[in-house]
Amino acid sequence: MGDEFFLSARPEGGTQANYFRPKAVTEIVFPDVGMIMYPMFWNKYAIYLHENGYELTEQDHLYLWAERDDKRVATDGVLYYALRSLYETRQGRIPDITVGENAASEWLFKPATGTGRGLYDGLVDHFLQVAAGEAPSLSKFTTETLGFMSQRFRARCAENDISFAEQFETQLRNVTHNTGANEREKYGSIVTAFVWAIERCFSAVSALHRTRLSEVVIGSNLNFVRPLLEQAPAATLARLANTQFAIAADEANAFLEAVQAREHGEYLVGSILLIAVVGPSQDRDAILDDLRHLPELYRSRADIIDEASGQFPEANISREVFDVLEPLCYFWSVNYFLADGEDLARHLIANTSGIITDDDIDELFEDHGTAESFERFIELSTQDRYGAELADLLGVLTSMHEDTVVALLDQFRAQLGAGDSPRELFIALLEWNDVLVDESDHYRVTAPIQENDSATFYGVDEVINWTETLTEAVVDG
Repeated sequence: MGDEFFLSARPEGGTQANYFRPKAVTEIVFPDVGMIMYPMFWNKYAIYLHENGYELTEQDHLYLWAERDDKRVATDGVLYYALRSLYETRQGRIPDITVGENAASEWLFKPATGTGRGLYDGLVDHFLQVAAGEAPSLSKFTTETLGFMSQRFRARCAENDISFAEQFETQLRNVTHNTGANEREKYGSIVTAFVWAIERCFSAVSALHRTRLSEVVIGSNLNFVRPLLEQAPAATLARLANTQFAIAADEANAFLEAVQAREHGEYLVGSILLIAVVGPSQDRDAILDDLRHLPELYRSRADIIDEASGQFPEANISREVFDVLEPLCYFWSVNYFLADGEDLARHLIANTSGIITDDDIDELFEDHGTAESFERFIELSTQDRYGAELADLLGVLTSMHEDTVVALLDQFRAQLGAGDSPRELFIALLEWNDVLVDESDHYRVTAPIQENDSATFYGVDEVINWTETLTEAVVDG
């Protein structure tokens, strides 16, 4: 499958041991939303690039510049917009949407470790000195700017007789603005000169490039956008193709309309509507708890379809989105079940020498936080309506050739039909997965024993953040 995404937690090829859930299955709830996704602006930005002739699959150095027709455009690169956006954030106009600080630390910029500030903050302060008319001489300003660059960058420039300070000064002299330019315009001019100076240095010194790690930075957002470019109406995409940092109401509507046009997009739009109903701006722990109870929420609110529709009243949301809301609530619960089962298994196995007793299992279910949620899902699945939803989900996953998760959920359904208790079902699935072997008075662990992070249903935080951005855009109008 070309563009894989996952139903639960961790992608295939990760270093985590997976004891309970499948290692990799195609995801339904959040198509192409990975463990790391960046703010909504970067989806708009990717569409803007496409609409302006940039081939997204050929942007190997997008952090530094965008490239088309063998020409580099530094003022269409990620770094340019990240630095420009920080000014708007400081003015209170937009939330922080910066990206790339981790990637650029030690590669391009001096680390900000121990400062309590972001990697870009000192650089922005430095640029604002000029924008506010408080700068030293041009030569001193450009030389001081070099002090924000990494040791690696400075050393490799020096080895090749390239002066960043001179390149920056040249670019600053080339940048023009009106004599009456305000601070924002002056700051933008400095950022323009800065990113072009970096581009000039990289053009002269190829050793400045990273050889092992990507220079794209927002690759996850590009992967998310590509199916939209292929399947969404051109007129809808055109409404999103700009680099205004704020998200307008019409852009929020256009985003939902574009997403629903892609394969399985109705599930992501439905998830956004459900999160909007729950309330994306409330305390994060509270919303995460609410999202664990979506089937109960759906049953308890007779007007939930109207309420979901009312979150984006001007959006042309298809009937198909509303038709999948009820099964979608159960699909969410399946995700949590897979993650909770994995979390319980990791905790159980990490705290053993390879032998597990009934007392160990009892203690796990009495003391571990995710046990209650795990048990609640099993109780939910015994109800006829959700048995039907499980059958529907298996049909969808079968059509997507997700054999491993289909096999697991088929086995789950069989154990459920046998009347197993949650603890019995949990152990039975671990045995079925060849993780445990029953040796009469105890279970022996046959899988590798290692310390693992807690398992999570990944993608939730990212989509909550996107939903908050979209709902605020509609409210602000």
